[in-house]
Amino acid sequence: MTVIQKDPRTAPQKIICISREERKIIEQKIYGLMKSVGADILIAADPANFSYVSGVNLPYANQFGTPKAAVIVKDTMNVICPAEWAQLPADQDRSCDVTVYSSKEGLFTNALVKHIAALAADHEKVAVDSADLPVAFMMHLEKALPGAEFIDISSGIKNLRSVKTDAEIRMLENAIRFVDRAAVAALNHSEGQPCDTLSYYMWEFAERIRVHIGEFGGSGSGNITALQGSDMRFLSKSPVGTMKEGSPIRFEATGNHLGYWGYGTRTFFIGKPTPEFESDYRKNVELKKEAVKALRPGVRASEVYHAVLEAADRLSTAVFKEARVGHGIGLCEMEAPYLCPSDTTVLTEGMVIVLAIYTYGPEKELICSRDTYEITENGCRLMSWYKNYDNLYTIDGTHARHG
Repeated sequence: MTVIQKDPRTAPQKIICISREERKIIEQKIYGLMKSVGADILIAADPANFSYVSGVNLPYANQFGTPKAAVIVKDTMNVICPAEWAQLPADQDRSCDVTVYSSKEGLFTNALVKHIAALAADHEKVAVDSADLPVAFMMHLEKALPGAEFIDISSGIKNLRSVKTDAEIRMLENAIRFVDRAAVAALNHSEGQPCDTLSYYMWEFAERIRVHIGEFGGSGSGNITALQGSDMRFLSKSPVGTMKEGSPIRFEATGNHLGYWGYGTRTFFIGKPTPEFESDYRKNVELKKEAVKALRPGVRASEVYHAVLEAADRLSTAVFKEARVGHGIGLCEMEAPYLCPSDTTVLTEGMVIVLAIYTYGPEKELICSRDTYEITENGCRLMSWYKNYDNLYTIDGTHARHG
């Protein structure tokens, strides 16, 4: 076992996502949660909760299926991870001890649990976010700590994460801007389309969104798709064909800024839109305005959902209910609270909500223009301000070269 000791020095030349001073605010919330449940040690291994508790962003950690790293909170932060991630806490200017384990110790699940048990030994009450971890992982952990009382703090962590600090809101605002800018930049690559034979493939449009997320400063991207015409009846599917004049398109994309996510969905039109499509688009915009009126402290998430449906009845339009009408965002692309009938969470200042209202076009196309809002003292603030999408964005020009 190798232990890398804390480096008390500051490192302004390193990659800094949230400063140490800003991290202290989050850490105080975490220690407060531990105190409230009577635990003097906390284990976080779910990738998003690991990042929240430790402040360390791990690349593609959620793609492994089983946790590969954990953070143990006692008097200090202790990160357990494989060698390839060992430098990340220092690179991100995090104040924590790092325990490195090797693949020679067997499956990383077993090796991780072994080192967690070593740090958690002799602690009677262990706080853990068990609801967000695989059952097999928890079985290993309980076997390794037979005398411990496990306290499930999943709901407590969820509540902490749902109310963002100023630093987290800054990170989210950057991520959202990167995604919106990336889509507009990808549209600006419409050389040869829609008026000549060079063509702009839908898969290429989606790919250029991904590339521009990184070029504008994003750390990575999630699922990205671009849909056209009748394909817009789906929430997501593989992009096919080329952009065609006289057709609507919609993209869905996520990108992150050092762990914090932006979620973008916009609807465009190639050429001159039909009056019917413009009318349906305006109704979607009006629904979002009604939802914005309801986004304020003291309102339940479910009440925002019902406000949208009531407005839809007045406007004689239909909402695609299966997709809810919005959700929280943070270290996950979608997280609590959810704007749906069953979520009675009371909105509070500091929450960040994505409005994602899908309505139908004249050919049953799903129309959506996803925007993100910070819940403020008296209402909400638009965070996805890069461009105003109240009017339908049309693409009616082309050029025959890349540039």
